[in-house]
Amino acid sequence: MFVDVLSHVFRGKNAPEDQVITEEMKARAKISYDVLSAFKVVPGLHEGKIDSRKLSEWVVKARALATDRGLGDIGDQRIGFVLAHAPPDADEPFWPPPAVCQVIEAAASNNVERGFAIECFNKRGVYSKGINEGGNEERGFAERYKGWADATLKYPRTSAILMAISDDWRRSSERADIEAEKSKLKF
Repeated sequence: MFVDVLSHVFRGKNAPEDQVITEEMKARAKISYDVLSAFKVVPGLHEGKIDSRKLSEWVVKARALATDRGLGDIGDQRIGFVLAHAPPDADEPFWPPPAVCQVIEAAASNNVERGFAIECFNKRGVYSKGINEGGNEERGFAERYKGWADATLKYPRTSAILMAISDDWRRSSERADIEAEKSKLKF
């Protein structure tokens, strides 16, 4: 079903270039996009724990079906989106939980990792800053992701993604600090 919904939103690599897009197709694409955006429950999640076998099977099958339809790259990105919504494992000092780390390592896909990283930023949602606020919140995010990166070294791809996210948050904090300083000069 994941790949069917995906195919309503995105054009596969093997889709005809001259395909006429009807109003019905546009409506289906909008609804399907909303469904994809709402899909935030990691497959295999049951009572707060992720069954790594079920998650792995889902990812392998979804990737194969998406590739068959010419949707491999965007399918991988949307899988990364879903993985970014994994709840923490109470038994582990890091996030994402081991089942997700194992899937990221096994997939070894830049697009899964890209989708994961993008959604980690987007999960912040809409926010506003006070005048002169600076980048304290972003620094906090950077520290959190760095801590997780350090704790997941046995999952090298996952650790690298988390470190890259930490670096992006650090750069965001620096930009926010600069903007705060500029706003002080205006008054």
